[in-house]
Amino acid sequence: MLVSIAHSQADLSVAEALKVFLEAQAFQVELSGEDAWFRPRPPDCAIVALWSKESPFAPNRLAFEKLALDAWSDNRLVFVKLDAHFAPVGLRDLSFIDATFETQREVVAWRSVAKRLRELQQPSRILSQEAARPAPPAPAPAGGEASAQKPQRLPGAAKKKKPGSPLAIVVGVILLIAVVALGLNLPSKGTSGNTDPLTGMAILAGGLIGLVILAGVLRRRQAATAEASAPTSGAPSPGPSLEGATPGRSIFISYARADSPVVKPICDDLEKRGQELWIDTAEIAAGENWAGEIVRAIKSVSGVAVMCSQAAFESDHVKRELYLADRYKRRIVPVFLEDASIPEDFEYFFAGVQWLKLKDTPPADRGKAVAKAIATIS
Repeated sequence: MLVSIAHSQADLSVAEALKVFLEAQAFQVELSGEDAWFRPRPPDCAIVALWSKESPFAPNRLAFEKLALDAWSDNRLVFVKLDAHFAPVGLRDLSFIDATFETQREVVAWRSVAKRLRELQQPSRILSQEAARPAPPAPAPAGGEASAQKPQRLPGAAKKKKPGSPLAIVVGVILLIAVVALGLNLPSKGTSGNTDPLTGMAILAGGLIGLVILAGVLRRRQAATAEASAPTSGAPSPGPSLEGATPGRSIFISYARADSPVVKPICDDLEKRGQELWIDTAEIAAGENWAGEIVRAIKSVSGVAVMCSQAAFESDHVKRELYLADRYKRRIVPVFLEDASIPEDFEYFFAGVQWLKLKDTPPADRGKAVAKAIATIS
């Protein structure tokens, strides 16, 4: 596995020291300075991204972020902070290796980098998260998660009922056979007298129990067969096959949690109009755990509606979702919930895209306005 150390020009000496250490650990290492951040790399190339107080001033800083997010989405990123300077939006909540103390870098930080790279070399880790994690659930009826197109909770699908175990069938059949045999062996009326009423009731109860068991098993098996043969509207296929899949008509809703009171009524209105949505209501916290689920979700939709606000522009999740939409060529509709200054990194993705501003739109009409805006991409 090739290891590429991405660094700003100001951090060249640190990158060279790390390169020497990793090569002594039998890694194949290259340095990736500012002029090499755009260069394509092998699919299994691990990226060690060095971030410091000098990194924001690099001329091609956005290319550095793109390189790091590419590696993150494929589970190939090792993020290293050389000081306490804040990481850019989109990378802030990811786990990182702390290399703040220069005197301890070789003893502590560089050893941690090597350990992480060895983990990435293992076969189970080389596969991207999208292949390793289960596919997100398709819309489900009831309670609000699908056929009616309610906002979808990204991870976790409903548990399927078992169609009925062989033991239940055996018990039902044995009960019926026992009832029939007992009935045949009882003395008939007119020979040894009438059948005991309690015995008759026991025979009848046993027969009914056997019939109920068999009927229940048959119903569950029929339901399981129908569920297996039913189409899964908008459900993405598991694993890497999604790479070339045709996107469905669903729209992915990217938003900041702080905007939920404004976003939820819009989504409810969109669903009433028949629009299928992908919306994360699970508040997934860890960036690494989040990757596989959202990658597959964005691949399965036809477009992404970005609910823009000051909170959204400061959200790591929204930044990564927008990046993934661009990476997988999904059409983007920026929906401005309020007047907010667009950061440079967001402005890049919004270039040449029609915006929708909802500030002066009455709340009752916002769903209709958004539906009209996304009609061109669904």
